[in-house]
Amino acid sequence: MAIIELNGISKVFRTKEIETTALENVNLQVEEGEFVSIMGPSGCGKSTLLNIIGLLDNPTTGTVSLLGHNSHGWSDSTLSHFRNDHIGFVFQSFHLIPSLNVAANVELPLTYRSGMSGSERRQRVEEVMERLEMTHRLKHLPAQLSGGQCQRVAIARAIVGKPSIVLADEPTGNLDDENASRLMELFIQMNKIFGTTIILATHSQKLLDTYKFPVIRVENHHVTFVGQKGPTAPEPKKVWKGPKPQNYFAELSKQFDDIENG
Repeated sequence: MAIIELNGISKVFRTKEIETTALENVNLQVEEGEFVSIMGPSGCGKSTLLNIIGLLDNPTTGTVSLLGHNSHGWSDSTLSHFRNDHIGFVFQSFHLIPSLNVAANVELPLTYRSGMSGSERRQRVEEVMERLEMTHRLKHLPAQLSGGQCQRVAIARAIVGKPSIVLADEPTGNLDDENASRLMELFIQMNKIFGTTIILATHSQKLLDTYKFPVIRVENHHVTFVGQKGPTAPEPKKVWKGPKPQNYFAELSKQFDDIENG
């Protein structure tokens, strides 16, 4: 089943003096449980494509369907609730709130979930921060963290809600090789264990050579699929149906530890 479907998508940015086409007649399907990358030169429209898929921006023409729902005509409130329930975002520039400590930044998307108690939210935060080895920074402000630590906080915020889709824009850009590798393994385990659909925008050819993801190529305002899955590409074990289990992060940690211990 296509969890993401774009039909006839175009995006034009207009000012009084100039009109700039970012995307033109894009038709794209991503199947549930896939892990794909977006590649292309700077300014080609990768971030625009991610923003449209993530319902952060409206296309000029065309339709976006996620999880079988056509988003055309949705109100801002409906879009916000859908994003919060189903999509996790990892931005290149972090977008952490400077006045909130790490724990509060990670917990923020959960505060908009009706029926979730404060104790459950705090437990989720502690679990995901333990997975990312950041529990000692829970009370720190973003200004007290390194760039790599800020990125890990942003990643924790993206996955704390157990989303069906994760959209990641250059998520390893501010991480050293060891932490970048650990992050990629975490994404892969989310994909393998729970069938989380992941779209990762990157400039890193090394990353693609290592994991051999199928590639969405953005060039000259158009999108094409190039490349095939290689032997190390993540293949989802299953597509999880229904709510993610209570032990979601514990299961991720167990599977990750199994990999590290051989």
